[in-house]
Formats: sequence, structure tokens, C-alpha cells
Amino acid sequence: TGMTADDLSSVMQARPDGILLPKVEDRNTVITIADWMSAFDGDRPLTALLPIATENSRAVFRLDEIAKAHPRVGGIAYGVEDLAATMGLSRSRSESGHLLPVFQTVRHLAVIAAHAAGIAAIDTPHTMLDRFDLLEEEAREAAVSGFTGKFALHPAQISTINEALRITPAIVAEAEEILSLYRNGGGAVFRYKGRMIDTPHIQAARPLLARAASQGRAKTKQGDPA
Repeated sequence: TGMTADDLSSVMQARPDGILLPKVEDRNTVITIADWMSAFDGDRPLTALLPIATENSRAVFRLDEIAKAHPRVGGIAYGVEDLAATMGLSRSRSESGHLLPVFQTVRHLAVIAAHAAGIAAIDTPHTMLDRFDLLEEEAREAAVSGFTGKFALHPAQISTINEALRITPAIVAEAEEILSLYRNGGGAVFRYKGRMIDTPHIQAARPLLARAASQGRAKTKQGDPA
């Protein structure tokens, strides 16, 4: 539109936590916007850039380069409705309300690309506003699939999403116990509650605990009990 620089000039003065960048097709767009943002906050960036990296079919095959395009990229977001439109499809969900297989495929590619880059992965919003059962199911599925956030279309969806993505005390306790057993003679492979635990499980426990700590800090910042 030719108005991007003016928009950034106004928005960046407020020091937002992040800027959502829609319709991303390749790394060049990300680099351009990130460099413009640097003109306002210099070498110590306070504002992250969050590309919506799946809104057209061209971007799907460039997810890895988009996720790693610039140090300012703090995560990538998965969007489905625009992708369906650019593909000429009339809907993105089945009659039961679940994402069609083609969009599930893109969803999985997006979360893997985010993890490969070491950044956040934000899941698509659930558009069926009255189906809180499906919202909860989709958000819980997103959490166990590696997504660290999910868009909400309406304030009424927020509590359901937050609860689904919350790392519970039971999950934290299990991760801590696994690490403790590993450190105290469990060895590279050991038995835990009838399951085999080895290196991948140890590696998974550490970032999980880091995320749990981050959630606790966020609650404290908002004035909620930690």
C-alpha cells in the first residue's frame, strides 16, 4: 500500500510486544519489515515479528526460510482461512468441524518449522464460535503437538485456550522426576511408570519446564497467583 513505514512509525512508538505480519510469502518480506522495525528500536529490539506463514500455498514450501529469516522473528503463526481461499476451496473444515486433512498437513509443517528455528508456534483460530467443545479439543491437540499459543477470535474463547495450553503441576512434577532420576543414576535408559525413558524424553523435559516457568512469570506479571 505504500503506507507500511508510516504505520510502523506510529505503532513502534508504543513498544508493542510483537507485530503480526500477514500474507507472508517468502523471507524477503520478513527481512524488509524487520529492518524497518530496527530503524525505530535500533540494535536492542523490544518488539518481535510474528509472520503468518501459511496464508497462501507458495509460503507453505518456504516455512523453514520464513521461520529463520531474521533474529527478530519470535514465532510463526498458522492461518487456515486465507489458505483455503487462495486454493479456491469453499471451506477448511469437515461437517463435524474438524480441519480437513490438507490443512492438518500444513498445520504440522508449520509447528515443525517453528521448532526447527527455536521459536514460538501459534495455532490457527477456531472459527466455530459456539462450539467450545471443538475449541477445547483443537487447543489441547495443538498443545500436545508442540504449539505454544493459539489465536482467539472472541474474548469468550480465551479461558478455554489458556486452560488447554496450560502446563499443569502434574506435568511439571513428572518432568522434574524424570530429570531427577536421570541425574541420580537412572542412566541413559530407565523405566518410569511402566514406560521406557531415554534421551529424547530427557531432552523434552528441559524445554517443557522452561515453558512452565515462563507461564508462571506471565501470570505473576498479570497479577495472578503464580
